[in-house]
Amino acid sequence: MQGDCRAEARTRLTVRLRMRHEGSGPFCYEAAVTENASPRGLCLWCRLNLPMHEKVYVETADKLYRAVARVVWSRSEQGGLFSLGLRVLLSKGKIAGN
Repeated sequence: MQGDCRAEARTRLTVRLRMRHEGSGPFCYEAAVTENASPRGLCLWCRLNLPMHEKVYVETADKLYRAVARVVWSRSEQGGLFSLGLRVLLSKGKIAGN
């Protein structure tokens, strides 16, 4: 993972999310799944390779959790997937388990 100098404890968490980014249309959502979460960050898996600093919008299907975040790192994984580190800028609700 990303080393052990994190300011916040992560909680291992698997939650399905819908995600879109600044360059996509307003209704162009991609599926994503969290790997872990903290109050100000998410690590998730998706099929998008997004650049650093890209603004993304994530939400649970029931919309009980919504967030605006920025990509802080991206890593290519097997099977055409990418893991993304997101810094949550603004959120509403709670993601399950966090």
